[in-house]
Amino acid sequence: MDHGLEHDALIYGTDEGLMDALVPWLQEGLEHEDGAVVATTALHIDQLRDALGADETSVSFFPADAFYVHPAQTIAAWQRLLAEKAEAGVAHTRMVGEVAFGATPDLQTSWTRYESALNAVFERSPAWIVCPYDTRTLPDDVIDAAWRTHPTMWNATRHGSDRYEQPARLLREIVEPGRSVTGPPSLELPIDDRLSDLRESVRALAKEADLPEARVEELVLAVTELAGNTVRHAGGGGRLALWIAPEGIVCEITDQGGGVQDPLAGLVPPKPAASAGMGLWIARQLSDSFAIGTDDEGTTVRIAVDR
Repeated sequence: MDHGLEHDALIYGTDEGLMDALVPWLQEGLEHEDGAVVATTALHIDQLRDALGADETSVSFFPADAFYVHPAQTIAAWQRLLAEKAEAGVAHTRMVGEVAFGATPDLQTSWTRYESALNAVFERSPAWIVCPYDTRTLPDDVIDAAWRTHPTMWNATRHGSDRYEQPARLLREIVEPGRSVTGPPSLELPIDDRLSDLRESVRALAKEADLPEARVEELVLAVTELAGNTVRHAGGGGRLALWIAPEGIVCEITDQGGGVQDPLAGLVPPKPAASAGMGLWIARQLSDSFAIGTDDEGTTVRIAVDR
């Protein structure tokens, strides 16, 4: 295949039905010397290994619970895997990605946005991604959204989705949820060009909240990148608020800037030679929750870094 991304949703209701679809598809790819990468549940990994027989050694397997931790990190992982295949001389890669959507509506919204973003991030990549959706365990609205985030559907037959929407439109409609907070912030500071003072205040609060040392420094770096963006692009300043929450730290940065117009900002990994435009991507990589909102009063970015 010499074209770009193919991205399918596979709707299934039995393990047998899933294997009947995936096994011949993976075997066909191996016959054509395609790469093969699978991120799915432990049970389905075992079933695929058994069904593939000797071919299973040609497939890279990843457990879904470890692979689908945060959307931005998963996108970066897929990019690394595709780059590794290309460096090994593989011209085309087939990927199975059974997303662990999570148990809450907020998590499910974040992962639905991820599914949409894949179409833009990997638009020109030599890859065919099939995303299984289990009707026994996933909410109806998550399965319904698959028709909007995948150009092609598998349900009895493989066919185009008549409800598919371009990422630029869908990501503006489905707003990324931010971590909720209660009560006044534990720390509130102005943002200006004295970022070293801000870093020390954030570091002190993170230690007070008993974040592990590595998480403290990740929070400090994420806040620094976001505050730096505010100084550079939002008239030189804004406000920083932090809450100590049961899970860790929630941070909110507000400014009077015009906002981020690209709905994919921070989701697309920067090019290797990039010297600017990396702040949002770095902050997304380091955060357990990340949301951007813009209204008439300015822009708000809310992140969370958990213990």
